[in-house]
Amino acid sequence: MSTLHPLHFIGEPIEAGFDQPPLVEKKPGCPNCFVWRGQTYRIVEKLGEWFDYTRRGRFARNMQPQHAAVAATRGSWGVGRYYFQVRTEGGQLFELYYDRAPKGSDQRKGAWFLVSELEKEFRLVAFDLDNTLIGPDLTLSPRVKKAIARAMAQGVVVTIATGRGPSPTDQFAAALDVTAPLICFQGGIVYDYRAHDASRRVLHETRLDPAVVPIIVRLAEERGWNLQFETPDMIYLPRVSHHPAELLQQLLRTANWKRVDDFLFDLPETPHKFILSVHDRAERDALAAELRASFDRELAQITVVPSHPILVEGLPRGMSKAVGLAWLAEYLNISRAEVMAVGDNDNDAEMLRWAGLGLAMADGSPAALAAADETVPPVVEDGAAIALEKYILRFES
Repeated sequence: MSTLHPLHFIGEPIEAGFDQPPLVEKKPGCPNCFVWRGQTYRIVEKLGEWFDYTRRGRFARNMQPQHAAVAATRGSWGVGRYYFQVRTEGGQLFELYYDRAPKGSDQRKGAWFLVSELEKEFRLVAFDLDNTLIGPDLTLSPRVKKAIARAMAQGVVVTIATGRGPSPTDQFAAALDVTAPLICFQGGIVYDYRAHDASRRVLHETRLDPAVVPIIVRLAEERGWNLQFETPDMIYLPRVSHHPAELLQQLLRTANWKRVDDFLFDLPETPHKFILSVHDRAERDALAAELRASFDRELAQITVVPSHPILVEGLPRGMSKAVGLAWLAEYLNISRAEVMAVGDNDNDAEMLRWAGLGLAMADGSPAALAAADETVPPVVEDGAAIALEKYILRFES
C-alpha cells in the first residue's frame, strides 16, 4: 500500500458504530461507521491496520522494564491502541484508533479517537482522452505533457482510458512517453502498445457477441441510423452514409477508417463495438434510449453508453472503462484505493465511481459530475495537469 500523508491532524474523540457488535469489546475490529462533530461517516474500505501495545503514563511507570518489553508485544488488560486507516463513503481517508485504557472507575470501556484526515499517494492514474487530455484540436498542451512526465518520474503509472481504438490512441501515448498498457474501446481491450510481437500485444479483450452484428445492421437500415464498427486497426463505415461532418472531419482525423459494401460480409473480424452518430446533439440521449429498448426487444445483450455529444456506443454487455481499469490495476498489483481517474463524459462515469479518486472535468456531463469525487478545470484550462499537480505532484520532493 502507498504512503498516506496527513492532510491535517484532528485528535478528537468519536463514536464508533458496528453493524454487528464486536465479539471481544476490548479487541474491536474496524468499525462500519463513526460519528464526528455530529456527522456520520460510513466506512467503505479498510486501507490498513496495526496495533500499539506501548504502556503510557502510570501504566509504564508501574512495570519493570523487562516486563514492559514483553507486554509491548503481547498487550495486557487496559493497555494498547488499535489503529485503522479507512476510506469513507464520500471518498475521504481517515486514521482512527481505539484506546483500550479505561477512563475512570465508572468508565471501564475504552474510547475511540480520530487522529487525522489523510491524503494519498496514487500509484495509477487513468486519463480519458477526448476533452480531458486533448480538446477539439487534438493536441496535448505543454503543461499536460510536463505534468505527466513529472508524475511518471515519481514512479506513478499513467495510462489512457478511451473509447477510441488502439490506432489513434497509440499516437497520443507515444507523444506522452507513456509506458503502461493502454485501455481502449471503453475497456474492451487492454494492450501493450509498445510490444512488437502481435501475440503479446493484447493483454485482455472482450468483443461483441457476433449475433449482435446482424441485429444492429438491420436496425440501422430500418431506422436510418449512421452506423460504424470498430476493430483494433480499422473503423468500418458503409459505402454510402450520412455520417456527420464532425465525425468525419474531426473525430476520425487521426484514425484508420474505410468504407465497405456490406457489413455482414466485409468485416474481417468480430468488432469490439459499434457506434451510432447524430447530426443534432439534442438527439443523442433519445437515440441511446431507443437503442436500449430495441435490443431489449431483440433479447440481445449489449451495453449502451453515450460517449460524445454526437456519439452513442454499443458495447459487450457489462463493459465499461471501469472494467478495463480494474483489470489493469489487478495486473499491476495496484489496489483500487490507489487509482485516480479523470474524465468528462457519460462513458467515464463508471470509471470515476470505481477509482479511489474520481475527478470530472468541470464542463463534464451530468453523469460524470455526479459520479466524481471532485472536479478539475476543463481541458482548455489544462485540468488534467491541475489534477496531477493537486493530488500527486504536491508531494514532489
